[in-house]
Amino acid sequence: MKDEYSAALAAMMTLCSKREYCSKNIERKLAVRDLTPEQRRKIIVQLQKEKFLDDGRYATFFVNDKSKISGWGRRKIAYALAAKGISRDLIESVLEGMDSESAAMTLEKLLKAKNRSLKESDPVKRREKLIRYALGRGFDYAEILEVLKRTVL
Repeated sequence: MKDEYSAALAAMMTLCSKREYCSKNIERKLAVRDLTPEQRRKIIVQLQKEKFLDDGRYATFFVNDKSKISGWGRRKIAYALAAKGISRDLIESVLEGMDSESAAMTLEKLLKAKNRSLKESDPVKRREKLIRYALGRGFDYAEILEVLKRTVL
């Protein structure tokens, strides 16, 4: 059993050195190994102690990737992080650091692109479709209305 523990620890260190993982991801990877719950917990604690695993660092990178690359809004990011087992306090603190001006520019770019692809000619229905699209991307309703108001689509 001890050699399985050492092998699992080494494997998780290797994984965590290549990219960011959250604790829940590592728990899932350890669950398929022949380890006791106590051993799995000890591995996670050791990974955190040696800075291989840090949920705060993971959440920061996740927010940056999803907001800038994927064009997600705060709500969708918050739901995704909660599903990954990140604490509510940590989610709130990381989202506070999110640049709201950058998010508004991303939303504007997404809405313009979506507007070009819509075939709807009725302006009211077109606006409704844009709002639904942006809500699905995780943006707040007030934020969507603000961008639609200042942007001529």
